[in-house]
Amino acid sequence: MIEKFQKILDSNKYSIIEKDNSIKIHPVDNNLVIPDQHVNIQEYDSKYFIFLVSRNEKKQVAEINVKDIDFSIAIAIVICKSNFEQPCQDLAFIRKIRELIKNNEIDNVEKLFKQEINNDFFSIENHKENNINLYRNGDRASVYYNKDYIVKEVKLSRAYVVLYNYVKLLEEFEPIYKELTNYLRVNKNNDYFELRKYYVFGEI
Repeated sequence: MIEKFQKILDSNKYSIIEKDNSIKIHPVDNNLVIPDQHVNIQEYDSKYFIFLVSRNEKKQVAEINVKDIDFSIAIAIVICKSNFEQPCQDLAFIRKIRELIKNNEIDNVEKLFKQEINNDFFSIENHKENNINLYRNGDRASVYYNKDYIVKEVKLSRAYVVLYNYVKLLEEFEPIYKELTNYLRVNKNNDYFELRKYYVFGEI
């Protein structure tokens, strides 16, 4: 199993340790292993249990049948990248959003999104499944994914920035998923949206 992790995860960014029926993946910063943060995948009772450990907190994020080894590896890698690698942000774009909203130019905010952001990943006012959706209610708005709210009834400036941040996560997931499919047997129809949700939200 460890060989597959080593093929996909950058050795300059991660330290991978295998012991007994367990693999721990620690982030590396400036050539130093961060000891109190890691993703742990453990095999027990014909299942893989995947945990995210941060300092004194240990959270189980998945429980997968041992037959689905590649899917288990994919989840662990996605959790690593989601928690230990910094997402890219266009701060100038965020400032522009806030400036337009401050000037009450909501239509121009939406035009900006449609021009600059991948339209396959978000929808404003019209619900789309498996997209990041924004719904306005006067001077407030909610952002949600399928039936799960990300923020609810917050100020417009915050809502549109949240929309931008989560759409960027969906964009960033695409090359990650493509790389996973180069080394692992993952099912495009069933696994893609599950893995994407793990990346964006940390769990499903």
